[in-house]
Amino acid sequence: MVHVVIAGAGIVGVSSEIWLQRAGHELTLVNRMDGALRTSYGNAGVLAAGAILPVPVPGLAQKLPKMVFSRDEPLFLEWRYLPRLLPFLAKFLSFARAVHVAHCACSLSYLLSDSHAQHQSLAEVTGAERFISQEDFCFGYATETSYFADESGRVLRRAHGYEIEGLDGAAYADQRSALQRSMCQSCVL
Repeated sequence: MVHVVIAGAGIVGVSSEIWLQRAGHELTLVNRMDGALRTSYGNAGVLAAGAILPVPVPGLAQKLPKMVFSRDEPLFLEWRYLPRLLPFLAKFLSFARAVHVAHCACSLSYLLSDSHAQHQSLAEVTGAERFISQEDFCFGYATETSYFADESGRVLRRAHGYEIEGLDGAAYADQRSALQRSMCQSCVL
């Protein structure tokens, strides 16, 4: 038995803690922040096994100006940091190539393929088992143009065994309505 100090109480830190604890080790979990501001803040608890595409993808450089000017975009930045960030951004954008995206998708698909089973195993006897369910993941597009722009992503996901069903807004609403009705009927019974 060894004493292990884990830095970060996000999903990786807590998962490591549970596995090491089960192996009989003594642990100290250290986190810079507490409560809702932990390391995994913002992931919404989704086990997105289909999230196999990296952030830098072909075409990102063209979208970058809009992203850095809007506070609602994932890459918004304070302009005073730009000079220090230029070397990082140049390297980051160098990975926005189809060959890199395909390599990442392959690696991430392998790593994420059993994420549901791994989380179920991790949650065993913790009381958290009831929070893990296997549901379909829905991704929406704001416009038809953005849907067609993501075709290469759908092709890669399909190539790695992910089933994708395309629905327009009306079909999605009908499907969701039917699901809600069946859930309500099963609750009444």
